[in-house]
Amino acid sequence: MKIQHNLLLCGALLVLGGCAGTENSRASDEMLARKAAISLNVPDNEVTVSSRSAEQGMGVVTLHFTATTKQGSTHRCYITSSYFGLLKSEAVCAGAATCNALLKAAGKC
Repeated sequence: MKIQHNLLLCGALLVLGGCAGTENSRASDEMLARKAAISLNVPDNEVTVSSRSAEQGMGVVTLHFTATTKQGSTHRCYITSSYFGLLKSEAVCAGAATCNALLKAAGKC
């Protein structure tokens, strides 16, 4: 009984790990550019995406990418996604100096 339980658990982990690895290929450049544009406070059509890579861990996949604006600024960004891509975070980009409504309300900008 314990052996069957362990085999079932190992099989489930292999399936989830394989699905997580495909998340990088399922996320489109357009979706990543749209999320990065929000973080960088520029129009969607002014961002291009390159250098994608995925990192797996504890039920989530983190997609790292480079977002380059038409003005030439380059930012390292990432989004976090659940297995199977059911939930995706907004992009977090390094060097994104923006002031949104939440930061204004908090008196941070």
